[in-house]
Amino acid sequence: IERSLKFGDEVGGHILSGHIFDTGIIKKKTTSGDQMSLNILAPPSIHKYLTEKGYIAVDGISLTVGKVVDGCFDLHIIPETMRLTILDTKEVGDIVNIEIDSNTQLIVETIERLLKDKVA
Repeated sequence: IERSLKFGDEVGGHILSGHIFDTGIIKKKTTSGDQMSLNILAPPSIHKYLTEKGYIAVDGISLTVGKVVDGCFDLHIIPETMRLTILDTKEVGDIVNIEIDSNTQLIVETIERLLKDKVA
């Protein structure tokens, strides 16, 4: 568990709130040496927030999104993340909690609102 950010600390990743947005299902798990990849089926509620190289949290772990295809997204887990988390215990069919990056959510929803206002 990472400690909370303190005033004056450097922000080295993306900020998580701990609020679960929805859940996904692990569709595929691949291991190669000391690395692992997961393919997660995302619910429709988060499709618009998924972008390749964007940020997401899965079970509270800050990660970078890989390829996004047909409502699924890939995660490529590096050895350090595997060592510090329990992601390597996850199996196909497991349900995972998903938190959308707050900056991504803000940008997507602001653009949607502006486009809606422009059409109206």
